[in-house]
Amino acid sequence: MDSIMTSNCSIPEDSTRLHIIPSASAETASILDALRDDSVVLVQGATADAADGLIAAVAESLGLRSQLDIQTTFASVEGHRSNVGKHFMSVNKRADYQFIPAHSEGTRLMNMQLASLYCYENTTDGGETILLQTNSESTAWERLRVRSRRIDLCGRTLSAAEAAAAKMMHQINLPESVLSPDDLILEEQPSPIPGTKLYDALSKVPPTYSRILERDVMVYWDDVASTDFDSAKGFLQLLESNGLLKLPPGGLPLQDLDSEHPRRAWHSGISYGTLFHRKVTYKLIPGDLIIMNNLTWTHSAVNWTPGSGNRKVVAAFA
Repeated sequence: MDSIMTSNCSIPEDSTRLHIIPSASAETASILDALRDDSVVLVQGATADAADGLIAAVAESLGLRSQLDIQTTFASVEGHRSNVGKHFMSVNKRADYQFIPAHSEGTRLMNMQLASLYCYENTTDGGETILLQTNSESTAWERLRVRSRRIDLCGRTLSAAEAAAAKMMHQINLPESVLSPDDLILEEQPSPIPGTKLYDALSKVPPTYSRILERDVMVYWDDVASTDFDSAKGFLQLLESNGLLKLPPGGLPLQDLDSEHPRRAWHSGISYGTLFHRKVTYKLIPGDLIIMNNLTWTHSAVNWTPGSGNRKVVAAFA
């Protein structure tokens, strides 16, 4: 599997996919046009209030305003992030030298269509943002899996009450969640429904409908990327090949660099080079606002040397 990863990890840099708009000229219509062309929008020189207003206006135009409000509320309720301004939230904290590998925010069930980043400060010796455009036609999707709950009905037909309980307590949606021959079982879980078996499994990734592009696309969701050890390997190789990786004297093992290491469960053998069309590497500066299609573009963060500066980048999703 290592040879597969190494043999094809080159992803072309394509700055033409970054649609730059000065804050004074930023209008919802021009942002939407760029998003429908599947470009990433960079608004430069935006105040925090202007960033809040723009992401709200874009979300409203796409019918995603309620989703934006839900994600903002969710961040404060869960406590793993804190609200910054009206619609943005802090990013997850990580240890020294850790990077954040490429992923689209959330899960298919959460269905977040829009992603945005806003920069207050970025004075570190690294901390670049790498945006990678996902290839929906890649053969990698045959091998990729999403972590999910699967049920073996063992010949039973569930009552309406049992089906409702399974959905509420275990995210089991029938018939979609019935165990299939393509599923890779990680471990059996106690089943609350007599005569059935419940599994923590890896399942094929179904497509998701993009409101922005008005078609189905394949998405490298967080619960796809973060379960795969080879995702971290691919991102490490991407940083190394572009001279972006920061290490202390003596280096660090991959598990200490990878912010998602505790969640990983298997090796897919996939290559970043086959999974992504192109990348945009950009170091955010204060006042920069990124807006992009969360389904077709993944985001990631390069690490930096502790003590080299400060990085305050916040995010919004809808």
